Amino acid sequence: MIYLLFFYPIFMSLIWIVFSIVFFIKSEVSFKKKTTSKPFISILIPCYNEEAHIDKTINQLLTTIDYPNYEIITINDGSSDNTLKHLINLTNQYQNIRVCNVETNLGKAHALIQGAIFSKAEFLLCLDADATVDKHALHAMVQNFLGKSNQDVGAVTGNPIVKNRKTFIGKIQTVEFLSIIGLIKRAQSIFGTLNTVSGVCVMFRKGALLDVGWWDQECITEDISITWRLQRKHWRILFEPDAVCWMLVPEKLSSLFKQRLRWSQGGIEVLLKNADIFLERQFNFGLIVLYLEQLSSIIWSILWYSLLPVILAKGIIFRDIQMITLILTVIITVFSIFQYLLSIFINLKYDFKLLGTSFFAIWYILLYWVINPITLLIAIPYGIRTYLKGGQAVWESPDRGGGNG
Repeated sequence: MIYLLFFYPIFMSLIWIVFSIVFFIKSEVSFKKKTTSKPFISILIPCYNEEAHIDKTINQLLTTIDYPNYEIITINDGSSDNTLKHLINLTNQYQNIRVCNVETNLGKAHALIQGAIFSKAEFLLCLDADATVDKHALHAMVQNFLGKSNQDVGAVTGNPIVKNRKTFIGKIQTVEFLSIIGLIKRAQSIFGTLNTVSGVCVMFRKGALLDVGWWDQECITEDISITWRLQRKHWRILFEPDAVCWMLVPEKLSSLFKQRLRWSQGGIEVLLKNADIFLERQFNFGLIVLYLEQLSSIIWSILWYSLLPVILAKGIIFRDIQMITLILTVIITVFSIFQYLLSIFINLKYDFKLLGTSFFAIWYILLYWVINPITLLIAIPYGIRTYLKGGQAVWESPDRGGGNG
């Protein structure tokens, strides 16, 4: 029975591999019908203490984006540094930049709501203050909303790729975003439901946001929450691999741990808030399967660290158990490496330099198995407490890493 714990990651890896290949053939190899329509887009960039990055981000966006019809709205969310001064200076330099100032830090969700209300467009591209996009990203994303068959599309999430890869922590996160996050989004797209959009780069239909009551200001991870809100109202969410987004990631282990703890806590909050999905009259099969999959990962993490000492203890005494454990560990490693190789193959057309991260694939596998289950276990009481307590979810200045990579 204990060894069923090994089969869970093997089974999930197989699911991700098979269905990401299906998505790749269906959406990335086959011809995409493109539209020449270029509707107006508002780019929303919420900022909290971003004086070190915001000028570079805006300048890169303005020089990179190949789309004629857009504005940039920066939202200063009660920054305690000189972010607001930088934003005002940028509006004086460029005509298509506006500033929305919130005097008190009320969180990313609140900042996005203010920016959305302030915007002039029906389509809103939300970017983090350290993120830039490929020149064709806006057109690639917005075309998913157009046409009669796409009127129920509420959001299109982009394809984030790590930019700062000079450090060990940066390199292993590059592996993660390729072989885990990227493949999961492709696989979930085939099933028709996503657990979360990529908050660093996602485009929304404003009418869909209005329909679900905007972002949840109580949830610590607004991107997971809005994904579930939209899908529960039967808005479709799509993954657009051609919408490449370059982002910065934490370069310190402590910052990475803190980030993953926040992600885990937010995921638990969302599961608790959506537990009533099983009571809905209109059966949402895709979301129920997704809910059970997310719940099973929590249960697996609890059992893994609860039973790991038993596995190790028995392995010391019984040689046959040692052999079984070794075989299963090798199988998991092989699947993980194949995941990575597949993700590299799929993403080479977006960035050929990704091959340089190959050496760090095995290190990521080890770190992933240690950090993610631990942060999930630690996050459970925090998630339950914040769910019961409620209140405004504010944010702190994140570790943006070292820059260019």
